[in-house]
Amino acid sequence: MKKYLLIFLILIFVSGVEAQEFKIIVGPIISNYSNMWPSGIIDADSNFAKDFKTGLLGGFGIEFTLNKNIAFELDGLYFQKGITFVKRTLPSYTRKEIYNLNGFNFPLFVRIKPFPGPSLYILGGVELSMILSHARINLSNRGGGLIFWKVSSEDLIDATKKVDFGPVFGLGFEIKVSRALFFLEGRYSIGLRNLLHQYYDYYSVKIKIRDLVIIVGFKI
Repeated sequence: MKKYLLIFLILIFVSGVEAQEFKIIVGPIISNYSNMWPSGIIDADSNFAKDFKTGLLGGFGIEFTLNKNIAFELDGLYFQKGITFVKRTLPSYTRKEIYNLNGFNFPLFVRIKPFPGPSLYILGGVELSMILSHARINLSNRGGGLIFWKVSSEDLIDATKKVDFGPVFGLGFEIKVSRALFFLEGRYSIGLRNLLHQYYDYYSVKIKIRDLVIIVGFKI
């Protein structure tokens, strides 16, 4: 993990030397797990419904231009994401599993802007994620209403692979206001690794993460 972090910090520094624009990035992130994490409390095959969780992503980016239409970008972003699984067995009984996954990701991609001036652009590239923490909270509601009671909480970091990677692509729009250039982007990333640690592969469950991010930011 430290080796990957060092490589990407070096890339950020080297890119910054030649960078033409520095970006501030923030926005909500909507994430999705392909499956539930194995659990001794709740059966992963109990027909739980996915309730997408909205977290937060923020950080900085460095953009350097190849020509008027093509630019490369390297970001360093902190994320808070996860998912909630919900099961209603009776009208007044609901069970939940809430996952909280935090870490850093480093997207490296190319931006193609086919038209001059304020306009749409497309982006595509790869993203490396480094996971710092992963936890699960189990909740139940036996009496109806909006109040849930915590059944248990679990630290899943030892059962979670610390590095994920995959493609990222999306669309954006930028416009200049005074001396600042503002932009709005939608990015979709696909994690390719099964994040369940190989020590637990006897569960035969593959858990991969998909993210949709809506980014609002500006260039300095």
